[in-house]
Amino acid sequence: MWSMTKGRRQAGQAARSVLGDLFPFLLLGAVLVAWALWYQNPSRGWALIIPLAFLLPGIAARALRRTPLDLPLALFVLTALVGVWAAYDHDGARAVFAAPSGWQKLWGLLLATLAFYALSALRTPAQVVWATALWTAFGAAVAGWFIATNDWAAQPAQWAPITRLGLEIQARLPLLAGHRLNANVTGGLLAPLLPLSLGLMVWGVRQRAYRWLAWGALTGLIMAAGLFLTTSRGGWLAVAGALALGAAWWLAGRLASGRRRLWLWAALVILGLVAAGALALASPLGKRLLAGHDATNRFAIYEQGLLLVRDYPFTGSGLGNFALVHSTYALMIHVPILAHAHNLLLNIAIEQGVFGAVATAVALLGMAWWGLRALAEDSDPQSSASPLLLGGLMSLAALLIHGLVDDPLYSSRGVLLLWVPAGLVLAARLGTELAPAPRWPRFALAAALAIMLAWSWRPL
Repeated sequence: MWSMTKGRRQAGQAARSVLGDLFPFLLLGAVLVAWALWYQNPSRGWALIIPLAFLLPGIAARALRRTPLDLPLALFVLTALVGVWAAYDHDGARAVFAAPSGWQKLWGLLLATLAFYALSALRTPAQVVWATALWTAFGAAVAGWFIATNDWAAQPAQWAPITRLGLEIQARLPLLAGHRLNANVTGGLLAPLLPLSLGLMVWGVRQRAYRWLAWGALTGLIMAAGLFLTTSRGGWLAVAGALALGAAWWLAGRLASGRRRLWLWAALVILGLVAAGALALASPLGKRLLAGHDATNRFAIYEQGLLLVRDYPFTGSGLGNFALVHSTYALMIHVPILAHAHNLLLNIAIEQGVFGAVATAVALLGMAWWGLRALAEDSDPQSSASPLLLGGLMSLAALLIHGLVDDPLYSSRGVLLLWVPAGLVLAARLGTELAPAPRWPRFALAAALAIMLAWSWRPL
């Protein structure tokens, strides 16, 4: 009898182990299927049943674990629920742009959160490699679809030479019928995924796994071609900035190690930013860029957006409601012009309130600093986890840099990628030797919320 009980216990443990190994990919696959259904019609909230059907067995098998972002993500989702309540159009029935709003947008934000937890459940470096390869394949598919479906005659690029190149490609490829991706949204999807291919290539070289080197090179070239053809200047700036940060990390590693490497890298980044700013201000090209229409237009949008934040500091104006609120109360006209505020945190503050923006900033910046610490304190700089972790950090950097000048993810159906870089950083950190996750992001979030409440108590 005792042996039968022991055998059942061992069988149960083996089943839980198998489920734990497969669970991240089952959940991630379910999230992608649900996102594809939601992408076609954002009103399909029932698509969430698909990933939830895999999430519940994973919770029962304890395949999920606590992460440093649990509290910020919980606050982010809570403010999104408040944003649905505050929205004048709960169901997106009166939307003026293709971007989802109300309940439609909430479904997308929940899918993005589930994608993060699917990645956070990865246990081994091999699983992280496969997950990274999956996302690079996703990016290559997006780039290939954009190249194959974009009609360059009807939708020319912002620069005439790229339009001519697109027409040449279009003449040699059959123009596929189907949904056509917005060039700006495509650039926003490709910018954080392209650095993952570089990390996969470096990992393949170090491990002498040349199939992954070839896979990273192939997907990276396809994504680079797609990003170039989108003429997304924000996407170009994001990838260039992420690569520059990665190069600064490599240079700091040549000069120091451990914690000194992290502080040296920070000094190099600050010095580079100051030098780039001084060069931009001093050079004729920099003066033209700052005085150009695009720069002044962005600053005007940010100023108008901050006024909207002041009007709705705690509830936000409602998920997906930026267009009409901005035109009515900032421009004082009844013709919607802009779909979003062209800044990630500003747009979240407008639609979900200041608490939602603070939760997002704490989550993304906290994960970036935590990942850098893990990379700096890795006892073996040549370990298999380092390239994957650095690729995830560069992906996170690309998302943050692009979010400074545009908002192609949060305000579109590509919102699925909002937390993917943070999830990959968390997963890749498994291969490093570091103490347990710090609790300071929770204290930082609590302190920021307390300060804001104290500052705004009388208006509240």
